[in-house]
Amino acid sequence: MFQHISKISALFALAFTAHAQQLSCTTSAVPALVRSEGIAERVGDIILNCSGVPAGTPISASLTLFSTTTVITNRISSSGNTDVQVVLETQGAPQILNTTATLGSSSSVNISGINFNVPASGVAALRITNLRVNAWQAAEQPIRIQIASTGTSAVRIDNSQITVGLPSRGLLASYGSTFVCNTSLGPDTVTFANLINKGTRFASIRVTEGASLANSFEKRTAGTDSGTRIAVRYTGFPAGAKLYVPDVIAGSTATTPTAGGDLGLPTSGGSYTPTAQGQLLLARVRGNDANGAGGVPLYTPSAMGSPSVGFDGASEVTLTNGNGIAVFEVLDSNSSIRESAQFPTFLVYTSPGDGSSASGRVDVSFAPISTDSVASASAPVPRFQAVVPPSDCQSLGDCNSGVFPILSINADPLNLSAFTNSGPQTRFVRVNNQGGSLLNWTATITYQNGSGWLTIDPTSGLNNATIRIDFVPGKLPAGIYNATLTIDAGPNAGSKSVPIRLELTDFAPPPAPFPVVTSVVNGASFVEGPLVSGSLVTIFGTNFGTMPPTVMFDDQAATVFFASPTQLNLRVPDLGSKTSTQLVISTTDSRKSPVRNVPIAAAAPGIFNPGVLNQNNTVNSVANPAAAGSVIQVYSTGLGTGNVTAKIGVETIASPRYAGPAPGFPGLQQVNLDIPATFSATTADLSICVGAVCSPAVRVSIKPAQ
Repeated sequence: MFQHISKISALFALAFTAHAQQLSCTTSAVPALVRSEGIAERVGDIILNCSGVPAGTPISASLTLFSTTTVITNRISSSGNTDVQVVLETQGAPQILNTTATLGSSSSVNISGINFNVPASGVAALRITNLRVNAWQAAEQPIRIQIASTGTSAVRIDNSQITVGLPSRGLLASYGSTFVCNTSLGPDTVTFANLINKGTRFASIRVTEGASLANSFEKRTAGTDSGTRIAVRYTGFPAGAKLYVPDVIAGSTATTPTAGGDLGLPTSGGSYTPTAQGQLLLARVRGNDANGAGGVPLYTPSAMGSPSVGFDGASEVTLTNGNGIAVFEVLDSNSSIRESAQFPTFLVYTSPGDGSSASGRVDVSFAPISTDSVASASAPVPRFQAVVPPSDCQSLGDCNSGVFPILSINADPLNLSAFTNSGPQTRFVRVNNQGGSLLNWTATITYQNGSGWLTIDPTSGLNNATIRIDFVPGKLPAGIYNATLTIDAGPNAGSKSVPIRLELTDFAPPPAPFPVVTSVVNGASFVEGPLVSGSLVTIFGTNFGTMPPTVMFDDQAATVFFASPTQLNLRVPDLGSKTSTQLVISTTDSRKSPVRNVPIAAAAPGIFNPGVLNQNNTVNSVANPAAAGSVIQVYSTGLGTGNVTAKIGVETIASPRYAGPAPGFPGLQQVNLDIPATFSATTADLSICVGAVCSPAVRVSIKPAQ
């Protein structure tokens, strides 16, 4: 999750001495794409093109930058100066002016000593460069600067407000699975290949540059302490657990990307070739602090043109009280291509024999992490907020591609009844991976009341398995006990919960009554009649139970959306060309209703009430009529197959704008109708027809055309 948004505006005050003549300056900038997580992001250079005085005229100026909505975060030297620079652009080599840039406050910089002679061309181009700001405060809103001249000199500034930065999320990430196992062995000699060959449990994290920031992964440049860093933070691992990560990560543009094999790429330690375009390469940092600053990368790339090099090194992550950090720094990248990299983490653990499993939390973010949001003499550049990145699978288009594991279980809520002091009962829950990759999962029991009356085996697993659940009432007194079985497979694969209810009695309870169906009606109009395949239906009756029962139409189960002891809302399954079906309701404790024969029709439309929306998506009513000539939306069910028409009063609308499924809710249907422009104010009956079969009418209110 995440940030507080503010616009950057700055006020430039120029005091030029240009004899008695006017120096006229226009301003421009190419906005830089900056990372919204960044605290010391460099914005685009500001260009002042000045003219209006003769060539050779000596100019002396001072300048003040002031922001009312964000702070300036440049590096401050020991003498108190910032590293903001002013460059005079000439036909020869650009000239860095010997200026002094000091902080006036946390949001202002005073630049003095801007001294130069107007070039022979008569145009002086000044470039203000290396201004850094807290982009986190801008929260993905444009960073704007306002420029104005002040003082006694005659200087005119045109285009005084410009945009110099466009913040956007720089880091996205996806997690292959959760970290959990009972026992996972490591090799005698730790290398990437040996860990893979040993079958050591692992899970990967994929990091990706933001959708609009192909240069988000930057190698070290002048004025920075390091290249972009990625911090992988581990918390909550048990004593005895050991974690290993690769020493070098080859990214998506490398010759062979590093991958554990669980996020769509083949298993490889990776390889890299130094090229002019650049390939994404990250190396683990040794000696960094707890925030990811300091230290030295374990690897240095060879010069461009050197042969390809493969990687197989891996090393341990130091854990203190179950917590640790691994930091990787970008050493090379291709700034014109959006890049990704995968970080497999290997977990070595041996269960102490009590059935416990090793599991922990893993988080990733930009680094160095800092809360130092103002200009500083010691804070690292770059530095970032510890922001949890959004998923990258939407941007890369592979959320549903089978790359990631998807947890599925085949268990309904578990309801048991027993006598006090009775023996155990057993149930089973099946765990399945319906996606790709590796599904690491753990199973836990949480008691709402009572304790110790459930045991589960196993408590963790890899991919598909069956969990055995034993109910052991023991010496529990009579009463109702509730617990929850939770299967957790990590942030991407998801978690599932199974409610468990145990009812203990001191004597045999009387047999529960059978469910009884009293009526089966259209889910929109509540009128009894034939049903339509795929339509919404409401069943009224008694003794349906406290948990959703199973509703069968012949041998097909309906989808139940709402259940109470006396009412069921559901969607009819596809019954093909049948003209009738046998309806049976089965409760969770196996009580079945008598068979009820229900007619089936190709169409039996019904309109929800309220179910008519005006063109502005408000509910139509006498107090809120639709204008003649506008479009209304009619929500219905049971359209089935056939030609759809509509009637408003005596007017027939033969060609609706649209008639078909409504988005987001299977079985709900939508008909969009043009109200004739000739209608006067009225409240009329509205029906939807399929062929000769029309729905019960609802009332629609109309006012004259606007």
